[in-house]
Amino acid sequence: MRKYIKMSPYGVAASGIIAFAVLFRLAMSAVYLPTTNTDEGTMGIEAMHIAFRGEWPIYFYSQNYMGVIEAYIAAVFFHLFGVSVFSLRLGMILLFALFLIALYLLTSLLYTKKLAIFTLAVLSLGALDVLIQQLRAVGGAVETLLFGTVILLLATWLALTVSRNALSGEKRKRLVAYGFWGFTVGIGLWIHLLVLPFVLAGGLILLVFCRREWLSLAPLLILVGFVIGAFPMIYFYVTHPSENSLTAALYLHDSTTLAQEYSTHILRKEFIGTFLWSLLQATGLNPVCALTDLPYYGPATSQTVPCIIAHGSWSAGYMALLSIALVMAALGVWKALQARRFQGKTWSEEERRSAVIQFARLMILLSAALTIALYLSSPLSGLKPWSTRYLVGIWIAIPSVLWPLWRLSGIEKLQLPSIKHIRLLEGFNRIALLAIFASILGTTAVTVSMIPATQAQDRQQEALIQDLLRVGATHIYTEYWTCDRLNFQSQERVICIVLDAGTFDRYPAYRPIVKNDPRAAYVYPAGMVFIAQAQKNLERAGIPYREFTFDGYVVIQPVIGTSS
Repeated sequence: MRKYIKMSPYGVAASGIIAFAVLFRLAMSAVYLPTTNTDEGTMGIEAMHIAFRGEWPIYFYSQNYMGVIEAYIAAVFFHLFGVSVFSLRLGMILLFALFLIALYLLTSLLYTKKLAIFTLAVLSLGALDVLIQQLRAVGGAVETLLFGTVILLLATWLALTVSRNALSGEKRKRLVAYGFWGFTVGIGLWIHLLVLPFVLAGGLILLVFCRREWLSLAPLLILVGFVIGAFPMIYFYVTHPSENSLTAALYLHDSTTLAQEYSTHILRKEFIGTFLWSLLQATGLNPVCALTDLPYYGPATSQTVPCIIAHGSWSAGYMALLSIALVMAALGVWKALQARRFQGKTWSEEERRSAVIQFARLMILLSAALTIALYLSSPLSGLKPWSTRYLVGIWIAIPSVLWPLWRLSGIEKLQLPSIKHIRLLEGFNRIALLAIFASILGTTAVTVSMIPATQAQDRQQEALIQDLLRVGATHIYTEYWTCDRLNFQSQERVICIVLDAGTFDRYPAYRPIVKNDPRAAYVYPAGMVFIAQAQKNLERAGIPYREFTFDGYVVIQPVIGTSS
């Protein structure tokens, strides 16, 4: 066997780390960490409808800008392992494993295999917010990572391997790669526009370094691949000309209504929310303070300044590394351009390779910077700083951001002058890298400690479903964050619709089922105002009802045709 499978020590290490990452996420999913929610329930419902009803949805229900490849993958696992949250998340774990493989290859190509291994080690762990983006099937996050990385990997490989004297077999391989690049762009844009910065980056790499192939079949194959990958999106636009994902995404980004409603200090909140909360969570660290301890999110207390320092230090360090890496890459590109200008119109093979690598690094870093800038400019960063899924793309740039520390740490055995301040710099960078890894490891330990509470919450939800079935409350009115979770986890044995002001039913077909049932019950978490309203409405209509309290919920069930 070893004669046919040849793997370097780095490949063995990478495989081991990726296997650990997969097993860790399987274990977390098995104990229902992170907890499921109604958005994941919606994805599960779509997967059930695909698997057992023969439906072919294109977008997330009532959200026509986010493709549902997660639901199609989950439909396969539902057939194999049955319907469950665990089966739903198997597709997420598969996509994440493919992302790790692609990022290892990209980092090895642009930096070093040692840095690639360290990056995998960091990404194999996960704070709760990171695991939410990786495991909770709500669409867009893991796909952005996978397709964005593959887009950059293919573009970089094509730019590095351009040759005037390529053999016919090599040319065919390159044409296939161009077609697959177009396909990845198409499917990535169908899934979510979050991938757009990486599409632009990959396109610029091809445009700058592969110009000689633009007169070949490459552009045609990119177009064909794009049409195949984006076919669901194209079909939807043709059949629904008044709706498109760009308009929907821009509305989500601008959130004009929200911005007007909550305009007080919104600009300050965007900045504070991004750099003192969101970036912290998005890069793998648990906040040490509550959001209300931060300025403009709560009154000033004795904790405000320490929290600003604690949270701000991490984000400032990240932005400093990002800025330094940008300058390093930009200087590398500048030097390559200067060398070409002084030497004539051509580079040597080594100079050209260096130029491609530096330019690709610059594009990755600019993509991360653009992702942060777009998030910062959205009112959502101030109103909902805990919603970090729109920052997920910055994970692709983790090796690029770490490069300044890594390069001067001495780990790669760089030939640095043996002078005192350089030795001190090596030690400082090694300590910084160790501190980053230790911080991520610590947050992972905190996440694991949440397992008992998460399991208790899951048991409570399962008990709620059984209790509703026991009393015959199979058609119910409830609030948004309960509804589709119950629809999915009960496998539609309980059907609910939403009565919350400002929310909606993601699957409209449920509404007539519940509305036409005079015995439909009202089920709300204890303490919600809807409970008293339901009681008053039934009493005003002269309809008797039964009231139950179990599993943290109050159930108001009309009694039709019998005495109370």
